[in-house]
Formats: sequence, structure tokens, C-alpha cells
Amino acid sequence: MATNELPSYPINSNPGLGIIIVNKFENIPSYTRRGAEKEVENLTRIFSMLGLETRLFEDLTSHQIIEVLYKTSKDPELSSQSMLVLAISSHGNEEGLFGINIEQRLKLVSESRSTQGLNDVISTNKIQCIFNTHNCPLLQSKPKLLILNGCRGSEKEGLYGYETDGVSEDTKHLGCTLWSDFLVVWSAVDGYQSVRHIATGSVFISVLCEVLDKFSEYSTELLLPVVNQKLMERTTRFCEKENRIVAECCVWTSTLKKQLCLHSVKSTNAGKRLSFEEAISQEIEEFPSIDSLHSISINSLTLMDSLTQLGGDPITCVAIVNTTFLDVTRETPSKLLIGDRVFLLDSLDSKKNLLFIRRVSSIDTGYVPRNVIKPDENLQEKQWFYEGLDKKTTSLYLTPCPDGTFLIRSSLINPSHYRLAIVHQQKVHQYKIKYLLFDWTYILSIYNFTSLHNLVVYLSGHKRVCCKLSHPFILADTVPTNVEDTI
Repeated sequence: MATNELPSYPINSNPGLGIIIVNKFENIPSYTRRGAEKEVENLTRIFSMLGLETRLFEDLTSHQIIEVLYKTSKDPELSSQSMLVLAISSHGNEEGLFGINIEQRLKLVSESRSTQGLNDVISTNKIQCIFNTHNCPLLQSKPKLLILNGCRGSEKEGLYGYETDGVSEDTKHLGCTLWSDFLVVWSAVDGYQSVRHIATGSVFISVLCEVLDKFSEYSTELLLPVVNQKLMERTTRFCEKENRIVAECCVWTSTLKKQLCLHSVKSTNAGKRLSFEEAISQEIEEFPSIDSLHSISINSLTLMDSLTQLGGDPITCVAIVNTTFLDVTRETPSKLLIGDRVFLLDSLDSKKNLLFIRRVSSIDTGYVPRNVIKPDENLQEKQWFYEGLDKKTTSLYLTPCPDGTFLIRSSLINPSHYRLAIVHQQKVHQYKIKYLLFDWTYILSIYNFTSLHNLVVYLSGHKRVCCKLSHPFILADTVPTNVEDTI
């Protein structure tokens, strides 16, 4: 039977109960989920739009999560609700999602001791057990949508060792009806990590909310592949260790017996309703498969000719990782080394995840993932930029200088990241500048910049660090040029 021939779960005047649990882990600074507040904002907005009676919980221990879920399963209000929608966003591993009570686990891991028997993880099986037809008869034959966001592999070494919760013997005889009417959506495939942006939160949550915002009147069976498509587009990146393109991919399991359409409050379309294909046609594009890169032919060179006719100079970029790409001029792999300069000619997809490039020094041409190159800022020409300085030498140079003297140096640990050093009250303060390869964005604290030049200009007029940047450190004016004088 085709999807559109299946009946839908009925949605009455009480569309459903929505439970949101977001763990920020602010109790453990090194594990704080930066951007989680955006997840709260996105989820509460979408739940409200869907007409759900929403209850929000933040930073719960594993015991508190179980308590909230158990109390919800016994809530008499469920009898009048059309469905349950539960969203949990937290750190996790292959066994489930963590409560904020992971201090003991971290201690045991740091001591290379077993974490067996700890109670800080909530498995999918445990959640479903609480809401199955035996333990929650109020939701019998009603859809139960579980949205679970978190890593499903070890984000930090040693975060493993939990056993899953089994089904109790006294409920096994109920058979498959015990687990009916569930739709469980995980943000990542089992064993893999889930991507979170430090400013906008979980990419999965963000994409899911975008899709529901526009297409909630359509069946979830149609919407989830769209979520996956957009999630892959947004998280496509180059894995240097494995020398391949990777992307986050969500996964779901369903025991639904009917179509689940999350009819939104705003979906009161007058006239004929568009088919899903018509509605989605402008929203999604074919994601370029890895195989498509290997099928690029010499005819791709005509793209360069057409771009040349458009006029204007191509953008110059520089390689920031060592990699290879398919050289379409020879149909063979070509090496791209850190520091190699290339012209950016065009992209394979409108999201600009895969870029068409040509070497500055030759006619070698091909496609590379966006995060293996970045726009060339000609940093060597900037008075304030220094390469090869360590933290100690930087402090030695800047300490005698007046307040506001600054420099930016490349990180010796990670060449794609930088450090801002500035003098204030005879002390040298050094700040980490993180470079997001895929976004071509520099991040200093909570501020994003498209270039280091823009960062310097902004901090010269705004006090967002210890003091405003006033003048760049000039090495020749301060440090003796005679080598013997520096010993």
C-alpha cells in the first residue's frame, strides 16, 4: 500500500504533549554544550507552532530524566492528548544519552578504571519501556515521536561500558503490540558523533526544526529523508585522517501503523493542497554523491571557459590541509599541499560544499571539499601577523609595550587556528581564535568574523577583550636585529 493510501493518526483539539529536555552541562565547563540555548529556542518555537502543550526541562541528571519521563507516562492529561513528542538533547554514547551527573565517569576514565555499572546514561530502550502500551496505556494506539540528539560514539576516550535495559519477563508475552506506534529519530548513526555548532547548537535539531516549520502537514515518512538530505548538505566535510568526505546522517526506526502528520497551527492553506513533491521541489537539491566526483570528465573544463566569459577575477584561496583531488585535466588524482594557492572557480552544488578549483601555478583543475581551502588573506603582508611565535616569546616581546599593543600569531599546535595577544596594564593577555574550516569563519569567544582583518577592525573600535586594539606590535621597532644582542 502506498504511503498516501494509509490513514493518518487522528489529531484532535489537543494536538499533543511536548516534552523538551536539553542538557547544557554548565556544571562541567570542559563539557559545556555551547549553543544549547539555541536548541531550546528552536524546539520550543516549533512545539508551540505545532500546538503542543510544551514542558521544558534543562540540565537534569539521569535519575531526574527518568523521573520526568515516568511522571509524564502517568499523567492523566495524556488521555485527551493526540500524541506524545519527546525531544532530548545531550551528550551521549553508543548506549544512549547522558544526564549531567557524569563527574564520576570522567574521574574513572581519567584513572583508566572501568565505568561498568554507572547510572548516568538513558538508553532508547529504557525510554520506550516507560511509554510502551504496558507501562503507559494512556498512549495506547497513539503516536509517540522520540527525537534523540547526541553522539552515538565515544566523543571522549573511554566513554563506554554500559549495558542496555532489557524487556522485563512479565511483558514479553504482549508481543509486538508492546512497541507499536513509536517513531524514534536519532541525530546520528550508531557509533558516530553528532555535530553541534557553538553558536547555533545541534545541526540536526536546527535542520529538523526548519523542515517541520515548512512542511509539518506532510507525513513524517516523507519529511525525514528531507531532514537527512539537508543534514548531510550542512555537515559535509573533509576527514583528513581517513582522506575522504564525511557527513552526519540521522537514522530512525518506526513501528507506526498509520501516517503521522504533525499538523501545525499555522497550516490553514486555502484552496488545493500542494503535493509533497511540488512543495519540496524548491527546497531540496540532489546531494552530490562521492561517486559523482569520480565520474567528472574532461568536459568539466568548459565550466572554466564559461566563467572566464563572465568577467571578474576568481577568488584566490590557500590549501590548509594536505589532500588529493581528481584532476579533470588528466583524470588522475593530484596532490594539494598546505600553502598551495588555488583559484576558486565555481561550486558543484548551490550550498558550496564542493568547490571547483584551479591551481595558481598550473592548469590542474578539479573539485575539493570546502573545508580543505580558505580565502587567502595575504597575512604575511599584515603588520600585526606573526608566524612561528610561541606563547613565551610573544609575552617577552609584548610586555614592555604600551596598553593596546597587539599581534596575531598562528597556533603552533593547530596551524589553522590563531592567537590574539594584547597588552593591558603591563600584562600580556592571549586569546584563542578558532577557525571553522567548513564555515570559513573565525571565532573569538562568542563573536564570529569572516576574516582576521575584520576581527582586528572590529576590536579596534569595540572593547570585547581586555581592552581595545590600538596599534600593532612592530618587531623591528622593539627587538634588536643583531642576533648576538638577543642571546
